[in-house]
Amino acid sequence: MVSEKVTSRHAIVVLILFIFGSSVVAGVNTEAKQDSWIALIAAVFLSIPILLIYARIIKLYPGLGLYEIVEKLFGKIGGKIITLIMAWYSLHLGAIVLRNFSEYINITTLLNTPQILIVIMLLLVTIYIARSGPYILGSWSIVGLMLIILMVLISVVFSFNRIDIQNIFPIMGSGFKKVTSGTINIISFPFAETVLLLPFACFLKKSDSPYKIYMYGLLFGGIILLIIIMRNLTVLGADMMYQSYFPSFTAARVIEVGNFLTRVEGLITINFIIAGITKITVCLISFALAIARIFSINNYKRVVMPSALLFLALSTIIYNNTSEMKNFTNVYPFYAATFQLIIPLIIWITAEIKKKQEVALIN
Repeated sequence: MVSEKVTSRHAIVVLILFIFGSSVVAGVNTEAKQDSWIALIAAVFLSIPILLIYARIIKLYPGLGLYEIVEKLFGKIGGKIITLIMAWYSLHLGAIVLRNFSEYINITTLLNTPQILIVIMLLLVTIYIARSGPYILGSWSIVGLMLIILMVLISVVFSFNRIDIQNIFPIMGSGFKKVTSGTINIISFPFAETVLLLPFACFLKKSDSPYKIYMYGLLFGGIILLIIIMRNLTVLGADMMYQSYFPSFTAARVIEVGNFLTRVEGLITINFIIAGITKITVCLISFALAIARIFSINNYKRVVMPSALLFLALSTIIYNNTSEMKNFTNVYPFYAATFQLIIPLIIWITAEIKKKQEVALIN
């Protein structure tokens, strides 16, 4: 495998942008309507133990990525099976984000453009970043994060004349069941999706703290998402936010500053492109690392291009329309639980047992 290394700062920023991903435009789950901000805060805190498990796996085997770790724990055959399962999740999630991209651009900007052309254009950028290596991905993410923060703050300031604080009331008016369901959905998308950062541990220095990377990324990403969801809620109202496919875009469309500044939704599109490309690139590298490991290829960059073609093919057939894309979010937490929770739990428990056995043998 390649010997490239990244700093912990790069890793934190990549994780933050991965959390943003399509959430910047598609928004976090709005099932709880005016209580969606409560569901988001609850999801951040309930995601902490899950992400600590991810960090603990890395801490137990510093310098190794997920796919190397599972081969150490479960042997070559067992390790390759788990690697193949996680490779599928990387491929599927990358295809989902690609389709989110193409649907958004097709609906809001390029109405008559074939979606496959949009996907190809996005993939070309993604392939370039993935082949350039994790350090370039980290540098891209630092610049991208600064731009996103600036764009979000500008959109919030410009929306002051449209904000109605009454839109957050009545608090808990959607009911405990809706808030709980919304919380589970937000944990699954986007926070627990950071399981796909585990393969990137091979690019970290052994001295870097995975706890710091995951916790800083989670908390900072959660704060920005909270700002976004509060902006959407107070500008649009609970019902419109819930019914919109792309609530951030819809909120930005109503922003006007006097008679000279309109069409602020362009800022949201920039956010979406930056964060979305980062998320797709992470999925692509994670998938390429898995394929390289399974077939004993010493450099994942050699399989980036064919991997991207698989992303392209799957993204074009994954949904029939935008409505189907949104409906899939209702079943996604149950589907993703295998990759986000069950497999990491098995890996973590096995790793703890084996480490204790190694310590006992030494003593």
